[in-house]
Amino acid sequence: MAYAYAKYGDYAYFLEALTSFRSRHPDFEMQMVSYEDVVMTIGTTAYIDFCRKNAVKTCRISGDGVIELARKDFNRAGIDTLTFIDYDMKQKDIDLARQTGRRVMLRNVREGMEPREGMRSWKERISYLRANGIQAPIYATAGITCGADLIEAKEAGANGAFVGNCLMKLWEDEPQMERLLLDLEAAANS
Repeated sequence: MAYAYAKYGDYAYFLEALTSFRSRHPDFEMQMVSYEDVVMTIGTTAYIDFCRKNAVKTCRISGDGVIELARKDFNRAGIDTLTFIDYDMKQKDIDLARQTGRRVMLRNVREGMEPREGMRSWKERISYLRANGIQAPIYATAGITCGADLIEAKEAGANGAFVGNCLMKLWEDEPQMERLLLDLEAAANS
């Protein structure tokens, strides 16, 4: 998104590319992950229209404050906004996920963040969430860097994964990005 904005001055090119992808892959589940500034730049109404046009049913919108109003607009439009549970597994985040019934993005380790006792692996964290009443789908995210990571999350009970971070790091190295995509695809199909 940042690349498209820097090159074209808005996000239209990015959204058009996703719409083109959707037309070629109508059965592929698309979920969006966007930061508050992106949603506010595009505009909530325009972003919701894009989601409806492309059958996007889930958006993870990162940010606090005014963006909560946008989340409510998305929810009223029938678009689920995910709950984020960080690697430190704060109880308040687990409680919110259970109360809302929203899908969960479960992050892996981030710099300076320590895990809760006994919850380092995907299996430990996902099992804990299920034991605490989380019934909604759980998606692994940050920390997926290759097919083996994807398989580990899948075997731990993740319903899916977001792999954007590892791909974005290879933005300027298309051959390596293509190799990673093939590795992820093989793991997803295993």
